[in-house]
Amino acid sequence: MKKALLIVIVFGLLFGSCKKNNHIPPPAKVTIVGKWKYKKSRSLFMDSQGTILSEDVITDYTDNDFLQYNADGTGLSMLKGSKVDFTYSFIDSIDTEYTLPRSAGDKPLIFTVFVLTATALTRQNITYGPGEFRTIRDEDFVKF
Repeated sequence: MKKALLIVIVFGLLFGSCKKNNHIPPPAKVTIVGKWKYKKSRSLFMDSQGTILSEDVITDYTDNDFLQYNADGTGLSMLKGSKVDFTYSFIDSIDTEYTLPRSAGDKPLIFTVFVLTATALTRQNITYGPGEFRTIRDEDFVKF
């Protein structure tokens, strides 16, 4: 009887202590690489005191309006029929520097990425004009 009880206890411990493999794979790495469709852009034109002089919101984008980020640091922007090739690099985890075919001596554009998920991208650029006038441009994208 003791032997039978010992066998039941041993089998109970062996099979009762086995866990199911509840391994949850880590989430896929989110990357800016890919094709992003323009969804909305908003530009604020401000004076040196921060007073908004005008605002421009655009939402009438089509599937032909997009950004394409390639893994090699190059990219393509198609916007309202205008094609622009660019290069990009990350300054840090949220700021992205763009080099566009611009006039000699122009500074590269710096975009700050506010949202980056597997399906959404929001970035912002601030440019300064004469007399500390500035333009703040927010752009929202969805991944194709």
